[in-house]
Amino acid sequence: DLILWAQTIGTDDYFYGDTGNLYRRTSAAAWSNVRAVTSSSGNGLRYFPEDDYLYYARDKVIGRYGPISGTPSFTDDFLAQANDPTNTYSVDFEAGSSQYDTRADTASLSITGNISMECWFKAESAFTTSEDRYFVAKWAAGQTSYLFRLSEDGAGGINASLGLSSNGSNSENYVKAFGTFSTGVWYHLAVTWQASTSTATFYKDGVSLGTATGAFTAIFDSTSAFLVGALNGPSNYWDGQIDDLRVWNTLRTSTEVATNYQSELVGTEAGLVAYYKFNSAHTDATANANDLTATNSPTYTANVPFPAAATVSSRNDKDQYLDTSGNTNTTPLVI
Repeated sequence: DLILWAQTIGTDDYFYGDTGNLYRRTSAAAWSNVRAVTSSSGNGLRYFPEDDYLYYARDKVIGRYGPISGTPSFTDDFLAQANDPTNTYSVDFEAGSSQYDTRADTASLSITGNISMECWFKAESAFTTSEDRYFVAKWAAGQTSYLFRLSEDGAGGINASLGLSSNGSNSENYVKAFGTFSTGVWYHLAVTWQASTSTATFYKDGVSLGTATGAFTAIFDSTSAFLVGALNGPSNYWDGQIDDLRVWNTLRTSTEVATNYQSELVGTEAGLVAYYKFNSAHTDATANANDLTATNSPTYTANVPFPAAATVSSRNDKDQYLDTSGNTNTTPLVI
């Protein structure tokens, strides 16, 4: 076994070999093979005192051994737990078939202060002049709250828009130019609105498009139904795919938007009030159970904007990679 990695923990030394075997050498220079791992390749070793675990990289997955000061045990493929998010499908709405999703009003969807909304989308047809297409709308006549959409600006350009109402009948639109737009291409769009300053910030593919400022400082708590893919009525249907739609009752930061837009969430994140992964279901991944009802049979497609996160090599959540900086890369030692 060719030893490539070493880590000292207390008075003991741990060594990791090219075949994936983990060895321990005590202060009395007694050697033991802690774990015999066959058909594996050891790629890194690091101890974290914060949780008292020794983490090891092997064959593009990360495992751990510990707690070192207790009764240690191995967990191979530590990151690939049963609840590991995976992105497998998106929903496909056909405007010509009047397809959309709906949910009756709930307390968690009745957001009155800070709000953030985001989704991936791919349009299947070009916008007509001054056409509006909706991702989200809670906007029945006389019971308007909020909406999230794309609009043709009358001159061939596309705008991102957040619409709000402060009393159920008035409206204020926050608008930013979307920039380059093509049918058949996946884009991510996010908007955040800070109530105290009446400021909306838009993000395209994790990058800020800038801000728009209004006068409203609160959102009306309406009884309107919550629609995905259409305006209440219904009308102004989305034509194309939508994936990973999220609604928050918090102000998402630029870092949070940029860090998380290319990976699925779990659904337990703070402030997340509705989360639709559209992985062959119209269910809400949060505990709020804001499940949608499909109208006119929208379908699912395996075409998605970002891949499933199955192993370290395919993950988008880069913060969970094993950092081996500071390790000892030993002079090769054959055991």
